[in-house]
Amino acid sequence: MASIHKDYANRQEAGLRLAEEIAATNQPFDLIVAVPRGGVEVAAPIAQRLKNPLALISPRKLAMPHQAEVAIGAIGPDGSFLLDESLIAHYGISREYIDAEKKRQLAEMERRRRDYPFPLTPDQAKGRRLLLVDDGVATGFTLRAAIATLQAYGPAYLAVALPVGPADTLSLLRHAVDRVHCPLVPEPFYAVGAYYEDFGQTSDETVRALLTGVNGCNA
Repeated sequence: MASIHKDYANRQEAGLRLAEEIAATNQPFDLIVAVPRGGVEVAAPIAQRLKNPLALISPRKLAMPHQAEVAIGAIGPDGSFLLDESLIAHYGISREYIDAEKKRQLAEMERRRRDYPFPLTPDQAKGRRLLLVDDGVATGFTLRAAIATLQAYGPAYLAVALPVGPADTLSLLRHAVDRVHCPLVPEPFYAVGAYYEDFGQTSDETVRALLTGVNGCNA
């Protein structure tokens, strides 16, 4: 594999760069919506730059058996789900496994709703201009689950901001939202973390601190 240029030092730097790009468009937003955990580190500088409050939406990836990094689908906060039926059929993944994985991820979403401040509510989204932020995208299943939930809430405008993603996934997202901001579209694309110097796991404590800090400043 060829050497990959590390475009971002960390998620915070990615957020700062996205914030300047988005601010330059002069598009107004009412609310920034982050996908935890890593997406919160990217979203916080954007919310601070645009002087918007920050809320959470917590879709969850449905992982392949014994390969947690590979998505076979995703489940949204409202319980709706997307499945990669071709991948499931190719590997012969049982419906029993899929049902059990859904239950695991629903339990994790419930934990996050309890443990993290500022979860997004439908009333916050309805008729508002929203910017959905994550730390990158690969297959897009998790982000698409979040988008489906947000669109069901009836926003006036929905844009997505990502530091990095592959062209084919970004094309799918552009058909689902009003605008996609993604400054880095590598060809070939490897993995989201390959384009960061530091892509360590974001802690629950960091998520809580960033949410509280941003919303305290922008109150």
